[in-house]
Amino acid sequence: RLHFGGGTPLSLGPEGLRRLWNRLSEHFEIDPRGELAIEVDPRTTSLEHFEFLRELGFSRVSFGVQDLDADVQDLIQRIQPGSLVEQQLSRCRTLGFQSVNFDLVYGLPGQSVESFGETLDDVIRMRPDRIVVGEVRDAHRAELRGRGPVAGHEVVQVHGRRVAPRARVAQQHPLARAPQRERR
Repeated sequence: RLHFGGGTPLSLGPEGLRRLWNRLSEHFEIDPRGELAIEVDPRTTSLEHFEFLRELGFSRVSFGVQDLDADVQDLIQRIQPGSLVEQQLSRCRTLGFQSVNFDLVYGLPGQSVESFGETLDDVIRMRPDRIVVGEVRDAHRAELRGRGPVAGHEVVQVHGRRVAPRARVAQQHPLARAPQRERR
């Protein structure tokens, strides 16, 4: 398995990514049958990027969606309408990526149980192959504090909406209460 994380490799552009790939290939034997995965920012990843990734043999893409609520996106300064995410998902499907997953984050400024539930509903409707839900990391919490209230252990009001403690945000959605399947 080879996984490029954090979205940074795509900031190199296709030619920079090609140079990185060539350097890796010089020093490591990369099995083309193995899983090649990359994290991307749906706002900045072009069709050219996706085509190039498929050319190299990448089979899995992970979109850093975070949240689809416009108010939350504004507070975290990461504007990406659901229609853009859906368009990027469609591009990946058309190009033949075997797996596309969405990374969501709870505990963001301005999130509420209701707004995060709506994000989950929208994401489920889009049908990615996998949904990864994580909590805002402490390293990012201080940075985000200046952008609005962070859902913590107390309940606060943001834009007239109740913001629940971050542990409850994920637990309130119906998927959180779904029975777990046994792993084999």
